Amino acid sequence: MYFLRLLPLVLLSFMLGACSGNTNTEGKGLFKLVNALDDPLHYCLDVPGHGSGVELKSPLMVHTCKPGADDESFTVNFPKSGQIYIEAYELCVEASMSEKKLYLKTCEDKPEQQFVFTTDKKLQASSGNGEYCMVVADGSGERAGGVNHLRRDLLLKKCADAKAELAQWQIPGDALGK
Repeated sequence: MYFLRLLPLVLLSFMLGACSGNTNTEGKGLFKLVNALDDPLHYCLDVPGHGSGVELKSPLMVHTCKPGADDESFTVNFPKSGQIYIEAYELCVEASMSEKKLYLKTCEDKPEQQFVFTTDKKLQASSGNGEYCMVVADGSGERAGGVNHLRRDLLLKKCADAKAELAQWQIPGDALGK
């Protein structure tokens, strides 16, 4: 009987939450390139190195996806909306507009750490007047680590000039930023 009295309140709060239009939900997992390119396991956003040899000061790259690996598990919209956070190292992704690369840095509320997931599945950096997107380097993957693992560089390129197969992503939570 008590449940029946609460049911309208539960339904109302569910409906208000579903209709709020808030797309800035947190999601944790792989940032995976939509197109497999030359890697049947796809490429994912990755921190260079492994275990005690991780290279936190080196630019981020893409590597054969390794589901469950700490160095490929990123959280969107954390600690703030638009940020990309890696829990394993307690750092955020930051765009270096001068180098056109991405790094892990201490999380701060600044444009270089703000990103938007566009309707055409591109990851757009808020710095650089929002003209630049995360793009995988053209060419073939280089052998890396495991038996069938490949890697490529990750760059910032003008979104308008980026080939879709090198710039479209699947991200956790399907929403980032605005």
